[in-house]
Amino acid sequence: MLSVFFNLGRVMRKSDGSRCLASSVFSDVLRWGSPFFPLAGMLAALYFQHIDDQLPCALCILQRYAYLGVALGFFCAFAKSIRRVVLRWVVLPFTFAGIGVASWHLWVIHHPGVQCGRDLLEVWVNELPTARWFPDMFAANGFCFSVFEPIFGLSMPTWSLLGMLGMLGLVILQLYAVPSYARGTAKMRCHADI
Repeated sequence: MLSVFFNLGRVMRKSDGSRCLASSVFSDVLRWGSPFFPLAGMLAALYFQHIDDQLPCALCILQRYAYLGVALGFFCAFAKSIRRVVLRWVVLPFTFAGIGVASWHLWVIHHPGVQCGRDLLEVWVNELPTARWFPDMFAANGFCFSVFEPIFGLSMPTWSLLGMLGMLGLVILQLYAVPSYARGTAKMRCHADI
């Protein structure tokens, strides 16, 4: 594990003599580690639901669907030939949907007159097939305006929003910040300078 981080700073030399940073290792760590961030968010939600008795509302369940969509998109992005297409057309929309739902959830919490409790959204969420197949994960039986004990000073929707913003950062890194030689699209690849 330590060798991966030591290789991040290694200078590599192209065939024309110029130098480049060894970010192909960074891109591999980023690509293989990305699916575990949304899965960790899902596990945290299950922990707080079953161990800490925080019942999820309809907006919480929609955020879980967004996390699941991001995780599945990251897993599908392992295929190098379709990675950029999947990141743009699957992961980004689920990420933006999760950001929107978490923002709306925060707005509902801070405006107590607005309710999303026992309404059509909850009925619709509970009628989805996944809610019947996996009720412990996808059944909404709480209220959106319920305020639970903050976790390190932040509410659960705030943590969800921060997680989605972090995953948006991961997608942007994978799409735009990883150099072309690390993506394998450049004509001149970096070769190890040993």
